[in-house]
Amino acid sequence: MTGVQTCALPISARVGDGTVILDGNIYRIWYSGQDGTNYRILYADSNDGKVWGNFSQAVDLDNLPAYDAQVVRYPTVLKIGSIYKMWYSGSDTGITTDRIIYCESVDGKTWTNYHLAVDFGNVSGYDNLANNSPTVIKDGGLYKMWYSGQVQDGVFKVSTIYCETQ
Repeated sequence: MTGVQTCALPISARVGDGTVILDGNIYRIWYSGQDGTNYRILYADSNDGKVWGNFSQAVDLDNLPAYDAQVVRYPTVLKIGSIYKMWYSGSDTGITTDRIIYCESVDGKTWTNYHLAVDFGNVSGYDNLANNSPTVIKDGGLYKMWYSGQVQDGVFKVSTIYCETQ
């Protein structure tokens, strides 16, 4: 199959949920990786978008221990000017209490300025259990986000929720 590559990854029990940007002439990808127990966010880059290298861990656990002590996954990344902006799902108790966390980087590999972006329980009836899988775009002066909200009221339900900020 053309375009498929098998790689030795830092964390390789499970991988997925990536976001790719073309930054100048370099493709950069951030994606979820699991070591069999915990998810983390990994990074790689490529000159052609097909052959990837420079594999590393981008975001580890415990950046905001009350929110991401056990899980970090589902990254979405934008580069605005010279700053990379990431939103990801984090959980302190496992995969059923995700919140959306924001952080920044000047190189796309070392992240700082972590803070809670969207907690669960904001949209009554749609996200009282968890928020995850953010997708963010910048439209003019607004950042627009779509994410999954999860509820459990006898039946597990998933909703797509929209929000925006400047």
